[in-house]
Amino acid sequence: MINHPRLESQKAERMPYAYILIKDTNTKKIRPIVSYRLHPYRKIFNIIARAISFMVSTIKIKHCNLEKCDDLKPTLEAFASKANRRFGQSTRFAYMIGDIKNMYTELKHNKIIFAIDWIIEKFKEITRLRQPTLSMPKHGTKGVYIGRTTTTSEIFVSLSEIRKVVIFDLNNAT
Repeated sequence: MINHPRLESQKAERMPYAYILIKDTNTKKIRPIVSYRLHPYRKIFNIIARAISFMVSTIKIKHCNLEKCDDLKPTLEAFASKANRRFGQSTRFAYMIGDIKNMYTELKHNKIIFAIDWIIEKFKEITRLRQPTLSMPKHGTKGVYIGRTTTTSEIFVSLSEIRKVVIFDLNNAT
């Protein structure tokens, strides 16, 4: 159980179930899938993911984070426009696409923790607050903001709590 005072305990009516999908490209390979819908910590992980996404979109360091697939074309067009202005119209581009399918099994956990620590430090630099908190509605996907909420329909989390939940998830993902 996560020792997290502001998030109420969550209990699933039944445990998440696992199934497999056969890969389209190679029918001899399978992809194991575990349903997230019934996960006992689904709400907590959703809140933390929303907080991390907000921090990544706020830090504005040279990176590309697509929040939705519809952002791909405008993001690439903006990038090409900036590069053309800086390096000329004959600039050539090499695009690479990556997808992390097995984040917890393929990436080293210490690298994931290093990345979370990096995001947290960059976020602190931008906010210029020693211990910023993030607030958001308990349900839904919108409305993350910096500051402590006083409404009961919202939840707030500290940056140290975000880190603790990520580590908890990493330690229990295997």
